Amino acid sequence: MIKKFADYGFNYAEVPVHHYFRASGKSQFFNFKRLFKVSIDLLKLWWKLVVKREHLKKRQTESR
Repeated sequence: MIKKFADYGFNYAEVPVHHYFRASGKSQFFNFKRLFKVSIDLLKLWWKLVVKREHLKKRQTESR
């Protein structure tokens, strides 16, 4: 979203947040299968937003 906002010329501000330690349990994220899938999804998103700039093409056709 931040990339799209910047491309469309919107202004935004960062707001500080507080992070807390996990009260109990253990993170389930860091296993190879999940990391691999997230990496592939990030590459696809980067390709759409940075290389192909699809979101800007859609906006141009909608404004006609």
